[in-house]
Parts: sequence; structure tokens; C-alpha cells
Amino acid sequence: TRAIDDSFQSFSLLPKWPFAPLIITFAEYITGVEVGHVDSARDLATMPTRPVLIIHSMDDNLFPPHHAEEMFRAAREPKDLWLVTGLPHTNPIEGHEAQYKEKILGFFEYAFAP
Repeated sequence: TRAIDDSFQSFSLLPKWPFAPLIITFAEYITGVEVGHVDSARDLATMPTRPVLIIHSMDDNLFPPHHAEEMFRAAREPKDLWLVTGLPHTNPIEGHEAQYKEKILGFFEYAFAP
């Protein structure tokens, strides 16, 4: 729900009240998933230990970087956070392909090295 609070005005021309609750209810009905059950940070904190790489744009126009930072803090090691700059809420590797390849391979070496 914090993500909805941060992003509703960015992707909707409607005022948050009363439309956000109506849209959330409709989305829950369509997907069969309650918004309160979706919490990436909580799930990262409670899932079995596994490597986690979080990639997020500092210029994301829907979800501020504090969401990625919260997920990173919740995750267990091995973990890494890559904050990309200069991109809105789109594909975070666009224009960063070489850096992406280096980052992914480096994370694999770090996380899966014997």
C-alpha cells in the first residue's frame, strides 16, 4: 500500500481519494490478490536465504528508490543493490547494457562462488 500511496498520482489523472480505494478493490477482485498480501520487503526478510540483486532507477517516476532500499535492507546476504540513474520507470538496463552485463556477472561470481 505504501507503493500505491507513492505512485497513484503519477499513473492516474484521478485524485487519490476516492479513486485509489475503488481501483484497488477492483484490481483485487480481478487478480484475486489482496494488496495487503503483497509486501516485497516482508517477503525478502522471511524467505529462505538466496542471492538477491535489486536493480532500481533513481529517477523512477512511479516508485521512489526508498522502496528498493527497503527491500535491500530486508534481504539476507548475499545481496546487492544497483541504483541506476537517468531512467524513468522503464527498463533499467536501457542504455546501460555493458554495465548491466558486468553487474550481473559480478553478482553471480560474488553470490555463487565456491
